[in-house]
Amino acid sequence: MTIQKNYPDKKEDYLLSIVICGRNDNYMGDFKYRITTCINFLARSAAVINRLCDIELIVVDWNSEVPLHEVLSLTKEAEEITKFVIIPPDTASKYNKTGLSFHASCAPNIGIRRSNGNYIMAMPADILVTAISLQNLLLLLEEKIVPAFDIENTSLHIGRRMIPWQFVQGKPGLDEWERYLQLHSFNLRGCDGGPGIGSGLGAYVLSRKIWHSTQAFLEELGGWGWADTEFDLRSSQRYPSVVLSYFGIVFFDMDQEPKKREILKKFINPEPVSFFSEARNPDWGLRGHALEIKKSSYKNDVKNDLNADVGSITGKNEVSGGLIAELTVHTVREHVLSLVNKWMNFKDSVIRWLNSNAAGWEIMYALSWYSIYHYPRTYIEFGINRAYVSTIVAAACSSVEIYAIDDLQPKGRSHPAPDPFYMNLLFSQVGYRGYMRFISGDMSTAFQRLKDSSIGPLSFDLALVHGDMLGSDTIRQLSDILPHLASGGMLVYTACSAESLQNDWQHIQKLFPQFTYVMCKSGMTGLIMTASLFNNDVGVLPVGENGFQVDFGKAPRSPLRFRGIHYRVYQALRIPSRYPEYSKRILKRCFRI
Repeated sequence: MTIQKNYPDKKEDYLLSIVICGRNDNYMGDFKYRITTCINFLARSAAVINRLCDIELIVVDWNSEVPLHEVLSLTKEAEEITKFVIIPPDTASKYNKTGLSFHASCAPNIGIRRSNGNYIMAMPADILVTAISLQNLLLLLEEKIVPAFDIENTSLHIGRRMIPWQFVQGKPGLDEWERYLQLHSFNLRGCDGGPGIGSGLGAYVLSRKIWHSTQAFLEELGGWGWADTEFDLRSSQRYPSVVLSYFGIVFFDMDQEPKKREILKKFINPEPVSFFSEARNPDWGLRGHALEIKKSSYKNDVKNDLNADVGSITGKNEVSGGLIAELTVHTVREHVLSLVNKWMNFKDSVIRWLNSNAAGWEIMYALSWYSIYHYPRTYIEFGINRAYVSTIVAAACSSVEIYAIDDLQPKGRSHPAPDPFYMNLLFSQVGYRGYMRFISGDMSTAFQRLKDSSIGPLSFDLALVHGDMLGSDTIRQLSDILPHLASGGMLVYTACSAESLQNDWQHIQKLFPQFTYVMCKSGMTGLIMTASLFNNDVGVLPVGENGFQVDFGKAPRSPLRFRGIHYRVYQALRIPSRYPEYSKRILKRCFRI
């Protein structure tokens, strides 16, 4: 293999240079966490496969008042491979488009021009590169995997899978990320870019020859969108492109909360298509500018660099007492109703069930509240009574791990056992992207079997336990389950009657006095929380030392009745000749005449 090595600015010899860009701001919510995780995870992957010496990471720091290299907490491995190219505010201001503090095309060009690798990869700053993907990519670039195309003269595209933003909100550490990707990656939404236009990719990998001959991204496009497509259309005039999914190379993108992406719509690029393969800008990438290149100067005391959870939050923050007021926010009710409207095939039966079963409404309301505001990582449903209840959690937090414990036997049940295929269909309808496991068989040993076979220590943030399906074994089972409730977690417990729940409640409160107990108005549903509530909490009535009562309001009424009334009114108004008769009826009913 012959590699061109006579391009300008090349001072060192690496197989691969990786370029990411950013600035020290709160872009899309805690950008520092995202870029720190991106860098540390990449370095961790390179260290695992023993390829740190073959790569360099160029971070283009555009327009930061306080430079990124001073504030990012990097592992030892990350410090070895990372260089920061500083574009100070006085320089950046000359190139920023109106209203923007970042130039989406010029910034990566600066890193590409100053890279030393034989191949250069440009990617977003919130991408996770696994050890397996990085290993396969480097083997491909070395041609130890023989492809059907000329690597040096091909634009290599890497697809991505989108990680739900709810999981990112919890700021997991590196070990948590590794576990999450191994368990969930098969179910994450894929995005390999549109065929022939190279948009929405996880990364571009090209030889120095292609980057320099095309002059990289068009710097007239300083906003968002189209720059990658414009580049791909130009380069494809001379070079073919290949998506590397066949080689097992795929990256993972930390998705952003949808409402935070709305701001980008103000700065959408125009969509030019060039007649030439080069950008016709010989000074691309701020050629001739003397820019500072720095190493990380942030001081940390990380002991175990490879496994460090730098930048993460250890454990979940406890749910504070004031947050219980969220239980009465209309958003929670709307979430439940929006899902009921999606269940068109049995919408009316769901609402009738909620109308006739106060505990059912309280269960769905409580699960909705916790899922919307606290993004559970793990949910356990012990005894599945209704197949659609768990979709409340899946729809609000598509990244959650779900463990469904049920014998799946119809005999002796008041409601048929759920069909696993049917549950999967419901989950797909609400966009669920997580890991799910059914634990069937003997219910009395199911939780112990889950503990014995758990991938890592068993801990859950949210649980629903149907006490009537546990029978006389209820207290023992709850005693086994509650120690695994995570900090800030909640267990929803329901029984077939208020008397039954009250008896169980008293036993559990004695065994676990450290928890907070909230009884719902029906008396058949209770919430057990690892949180402290206060007597002045909005919407909560104190009952005893650590007991509270809450009212979730009434369930929505069945639309059948209103549908019938509307239809009758419509039919009546179609016959004007009968208006006098209708008027008499209305007067009699209103005034009793």
